[in-house]
Formats: sequence, C-alpha cells, structure tokens
Amino acid sequence: MTSLALVIDPSNDPAEEVDFAERLRQIAVEASPRLFAVLSEHTDRDGVSLVAWGMEFADHVEAVSSDGSHRMSLRSVERVRFMYADPEAITHFVWFDAFVAEVTE
Repeated sequence: MTSLALVIDPSNDPAEEVDFAERLRQIAVEASPRLFAVLSEHTDRDGVSLVAWGMEFADHVEAVSSDGSHRMSLRSVERVRFMYADPEAITHFVWFDAFVAEVTE
C-alpha cells in the first residue's frame, strides 16, 4: 500500500501546489484498483446479464453483486469467478483499464 505524509507549506506557492497535485494524482493512479464487471452468457448471446462489479487491488479483490445484495472480499479474481459461476452459463470478465486510460488522457 502506498502511503503519503502531507506537509502543509505556509508559502502557498502556486507552482508547488501544481507539483503537489500532480504527485497526489500519480500516487492515486499507481495505487488504483483495476475495475471489472462480471457477466453471465446464457444459451444465446442475447441472454447476457451483468452479475457483479469488482475491484482488484494488489493484495485482494472486492466484489459486489449488481443488485447490491452480496459483497465479498476475496484473495483473487479466480475466487470471484468461482463464486459467480453458473453451470448453465459462461462467465465473462470485462476489464475497464483501457476505458479509464482514455478518460484520463
């Protein structure tokens, strides 16, 4: 986990504030979890449903069902796949890394 000690500088130099804001952004980006969606594909491709949302951190994964009724903290994405597996469907993961990069640049 990345930690940050905040030091208040009474000089309020705008250039330092911009530099500090950029350092904060870099820390947040480096520590940000990977966002993903879990979807189930049933017998036909029209039968796809959103099952859960998740965030993959460096040391664990958080997942919440799409209806908000179940929340889990797990060791890996594979555990999420296992927990949301449906023997009558194919489980898909959609990762949002590329979408986030487009938005922030």
